[in-house]
Amino acid sequence: EKDGRTLRLIDLATQSSGLPREVPNQTGGTPDDPFAGNTLELLQKELAVDPFLFAPGTGALYSNWGFDLLGAALGHAGGKPYAELLAERILQPNGMTATKFDLAPGDEENAMQGHDFDGAPMPFVPTPETIDCSGGLYSTANDVLKWLDWHLSDTSAEDAEWRRMLHAGWLWRDGLAPVSGLDDGGEMAAM
Repeated sequence: EKDGRTLRLIDLATQSSGLPREVPNQTGGTPDDPFAGNTLELLQKELAVDPFLFAPGTGALYSNWGFDLLGAALGHAGGKPYAELLAERILQPNGMTATKFDLAPGDEENAMQGHDFDGAPMPFVPTPETIDCSGGLYSTANDVLKWLDWHLSDTSAEDAEWRRMLHAGWLWRDGLAPVSGLDDGGEMAAM
């Protein structure tokens, strides 16, 4: 809680949690496993020391930490890790069989490798359960096209209600302060 406003799931989902981009005081990682120190215990410990940059729901700031917490909450509510829920409810029903966390041996040769600002290749790193909701998901062009097809379908009544909910604006920009890290593709109107 900050300034009388309690952190809610909708604040996590709309990037209005007020939390910093990353969990502070994360230690224990290596270049090949930079998120090794990101544990559920660390997330909870850091929440206890008032980490908020602004009161939840009053501004918008891109926060991996907020999505880390959203994944933990969804996993808790669903009774299984977020990655399993994602596979069960999104990936499998949409036939996205090549989309997954953590590459299997041999997958790296078919994966597009990221590069750092200096042009150096970035390592493929494992995704701990604590950051499944904020990153580390690998996919293929074919699976991404299946996901886009589901979102863009305007003739199929199947899942139409879910699409309307997912495409709705849940938090409007007007009145939010600050708004940062969300305007890369143009000014964000709503989350």
